[in-house]
Amino acid sequence: MKLVSVLFKLLLVILVLGILLQTFTWYVSRSADEFCDNLTNSDNLESVLNKAEALGYRSFSYQQGDGLLVKVPTQDSPFFRMACVVTFTDGVISAIEVIADD
Repeated sequence: MKLVSVLFKLLLVILVLGILLQTFTWYVSRSADEFCDNLTNSDNLESVLNKAEALGYRSFSYQQGDGLLVKVPTQDSPFFRMACVVTFTDGVISAIEVIADD
């Protein structure tokens, strides 16, 4: 009986930690999600950079194969940062995603 009680408590602790981690991840990624959600496929590179600058976000551009990758980190914290990554192919948005930027 004591073993069942210990296992139940351990399972409960793991469940609570999982819920806390999921809630924290949701909270940290909200600003990146909102930025990505406000982008449309008709936006070009300049409009994405202007939207990032208007919100006070920095942006970084990287050449990747035939396309251009623009990363917009939405937090200045040293840990648990999230970023909106926009991939341009031939000047048109081909992918928008939120990534962990640690």
